Order: sequence, then structure tokens, then C-alpha cells
Amino acid sequence: MSDPRPTDSAADSPEGPGRPEASGPAEASDPSETPGHRDRAVALARLVRPAFLGPAVATAAVGGLLAPAPAGPVLVGHALAVGLAVYAAHLRDALVDRFRRGEEPPGGTTPRLLRRAFVAASLAFWAVVAGLWWTVGPVAALAVGPLWALAALHAPHLDVTPVGSATDYAVGVALALVGGYALQTGALAPDVLAVAAALGLALVAVTVSVDALDAAFDRQIGKQTVPVALGAAAADRLAAALFLAAGATVAVAVAAGALPGGRWPRRPSVPRARRPSSRAPVGAPCSRRWRRCTRSPRCSSRPSVWRGTRPAGGSSACSSDPSGRIVEPWRQAGPRETARLPACCVVPNIL
Repeated sequence: MSDPRPTDSAADSPEGPGRPEASGPAEASDPSETPGHRDRAVALARLVRPAFLGPAVATAAVGGLLAPAPAGPVLVGHALAVGLAVYAAHLRDALVDRFRRGEEPPGGTTPRLLRRAFVAASLAFWAVVAGLWWTVGPVAALAVGPLWALAALHAPHLDVTPVGSATDYAVGVALALVGGYALQTGALAPDVLAVAAALGLALVAVTVSVDALDAAFDRQIGKQTVPVALGAAAADRLAAALFLAAGATVAVAVAAGALPGGRWPRRPSVPRARRPSSRAPVGAPCSRRWRRCTRSPRCSSRPSVWRGTRPAGGSSACSSDPSGRIVEPWRQAGPRETARLPACCVVPNIL
């Protein structure tokens, strides 16, 4: 779940800037020059790579926040477990790259120090998993356990194959998102799975594109990344296809109803007033579309409109008042008379 490329500064290299020319394993340092506790702590702290640790931990937190009622301790515990898994992968990666492949200088570390740090990070990881198991049940092992397997197998197994080097970090981040939601709810949701799938495909595309920058060096040390195995042009086409697949995953999820469609809420339609025309002549049946029946207090508060009650057997034809408005042929009721009516119909001034 970490990037196999070296990230230490050139000042740490005894051979100056650039990659080390030695292709064999780095020699063990002299016991008399063993670094102190402070130097060891600084060397291990340099292996905390925020570019990979931050997104994984943030994705785990987002997965927990997607739950309807997230629990704070479970969310923090899961984010801590994800961070420990990523750091364990960095430790494993540094051990292999520095003391087996010779890709990086020691950087103040020793094989023994890195092995002990990996064991300590693993024990802390499983302690957090045990706490989550005690809190939410065995779903914790299923949601978080695979992350440690990815960390332990990243180097020297997954990072030397095209599929493993391109997908291990993406799979880990997708599992962090799904696991954060599963720990909160004890189940999986279609929308979370759709987002995890789209995010995983996008991360694989980014990894393939970034690996193309180090294709020459990876080919020199025998690391079979996707650009090394397929070539630069084919790797670019594959990355573009993966980006399109990520977008298509979101589109299919929206079409299937797993994700919201993103439409703006429709504003309630307000009927517009119309001016009288020859299409509604005097004597024609009145349309119910513009007739609104309300209680009498509201009618009495609008003295500028015509009010009335339908008499028994009254006509439903329209008539015109002196101002040219089309009104109901019911008797006109004034404000005082309207107050005694149980209900009335209000006809707008302009239709």
C-alpha cells in the first residue's frame, strides 16, 4: 500500500544526488556507528509519507461519516488501524528497497530496526482490530484485516508484478472506505460500493500514469510495472480507459438509483395571470383552472376582486364586469356580506 519509489533526500545518499549506482544490497553499517535512540526515531519518522498516509486515513474517515449515525470511537479506531497498515507497508518497503535491492541508501536505518518497527506497527494494528472487534463484533476483522495482508505482501511480492504494483494501494483505499461504513452499520450499501469502485479505478489509473515516470529505472532493476510490461503508449491508453471506466461506474450507479442524480430541486410552479382574450368570450363555461375557493376571511381581505357564492341551480357561464374582467355569474358580495358566508370563490383580476 505504499509507493516503491525512493523518497529520501539526496543528502542522505553517500554518493551524492540521484539514485545510487550500486545495484546490490546495501552493506550493514558498522556496529560502532549504530545510531542513537533519537536518530532511530528520526529515521523511522521519515518513513511516514503523508502523500500516501493522508488520503488513506481520510478515506477511512469518510467511509465512517457516510453512515447515518457514526460513532466517534469506532471512526477514530478504524482510521488509526488504516494508518498503521499504511505505515507498516512503508517499513516493509524500506527494508526491501534499502537492504535487499539496493534502490535506496540506508537513511539512518538498519535491517534490524526496520524489522522491529514492522513488528511493533503490526502488533499495534492488531490491538486496534481487537478493540474494534470488542466494540462492533467480528465484522472488524473482515473490514480491516485485509489491509495488513496488503502491507505485508507489498514488498517484495506485489510491487514486482504489473497487476500488484498498480492495484495494491487502490484496493487498500477502497477497502478503507467500505470498511469504515461497514464498521458503523454492520452492512454494505450500494452507494458506498459504487463510490469505492469508482475511486479504486481512478487510483489505479493514477498509479499507472505515475509509474510511467520511473519506467527506465524500474526496467533497470527488473521491476515489472505496467509501463515496463506494456510500454509507454499502451500504459497511457490503459490509464485513459481506467479513468473512463471510473466515470462510467458513477453514471451506471446514478442510472440504477444507487447514487443521487444530482438534479437541482424543482421550484414549485406558480401559475401566471393571463389577460382576457377572445378565446374565453362572455357566456363561455368558466375554467376551473383559475378558480380558487378559499375561506371567507381571506376573501374579505381582498375587496378588489369579485366574490360570491353559487346559488342553487346557478349558471356556470362567464360574464363580464364594467372593467372588462371575466367573472363568475354569481351574485356580488360585499365585505360585510362575505363575513357571513361559509366559503367563497376568488376570481383573479387578470386571468
